Amino acid sequence: LTGYEQSAIDTLSGGTKQKVALARALIMEPQIVLLDEPLSAIDKDMREKMQIELKKLHQRLKLTFLLITHDQKEALLLSDKVVVLHKGKVEQFGTPSDVYDTPSNEWVANFIGKSNIFEGIYLSPQEVEVNGSIFQIENITGFSTHERVKVMIRPEDYDVVPLGQGFISVKVIDAIYKGQLWELQCNFREITLLVESFNQVKKGEEIDLLWDPIDVHLIKIERDEKWN
Repeated sequence: LTGYEQSAIDTLSGGTKQKVALARALIMEPQIVLLDEPLSAIDKDMREKMQIELKKLHQRLKLTFLLITHDQKEALLLSDKVVVLHKGKVEQFGTPSDVYDTPSNEWVANFIGKSNIFEGIYLSPQEVEVNGSIFQIENITGFSTHERVKVMIRPEDYDVVPLGQGFISVKVIDAIYKGQLWELQCNFREITLLVESFNQVKKGEEIDLLWDPIDVHLIKIERDEKWN
């Protein structure tokens, strides 16, 4: 904030105002800093810069920051631990990687990032059945044989390969270029899948998909949840 000492508050940018507010809180040397959506009113570029500033401050000052945000990416980027709340109820508490990679339920999986969720049957710690196909999994325990489960694979975990070289075959029903990658909507036995690909894939094209067993995640089905 050097150089702003004589500035009137209404001449400052939104990002600089947020820095002033944060400095006023930190100068009191608190044990806990509450940040209630501090970056929600800032433009994208300044928001990203402020996220880096907050991360550095947190690491340097070694204070507890309690950050409230509706931005899932921001929560994963800035946090050591994440609490996911839904209608006042704690749905999951854990590290960012825990919440993203092993969501506690389907709501968390869909809220934190994009996901493909199938209905499946748990066969063993190495296999789960999805719509007549056997998906390999990475030694997942905690389920009973033939238990109904939800099977999640994130869009970025698929590898697009030529027909005959993957685990499943799909047809591309839509392809949107996002700058760094292509976002594909694919049809798999009447199920719509979201797939991210760095290489261009055209609408109407038939492709195969590969993935690593470690990227297949299982979710318990709630007792009152209906089987489609």
